Amino acid sequence: DSERSMLGCLLAKLHQIDPDVYLGHDLNFELLLLQLLHLKVPHWSRIGRLKRSNPVTKQNKMLDIRAALAGRLLCDVKISA
Repeated sequence: DSERSMLGCLLAKLHQIDPDVYLGHDLNFELLLLQLLHLKVPHWSRIGRLKRSNPVTKQNKMLDIRAALAGRLLCDVKISA
């Protein structure tokens, strides 16, 4: 329950700040999105800018992280280095 509330606070802060770009080193939004969905954190779609009720999946049933982050630019400097 504490992990669920911590993730809820993270989403609330992201919604408040409303960043255009997520910038980091070795970002793993797939794991974050899986935890948000597994723990059934409300408003999980605030990770992106589009309000969604169901996660978007690719044809192979994997989560489409780019669709979940729609409206925000993801910049991983590890990949760029």
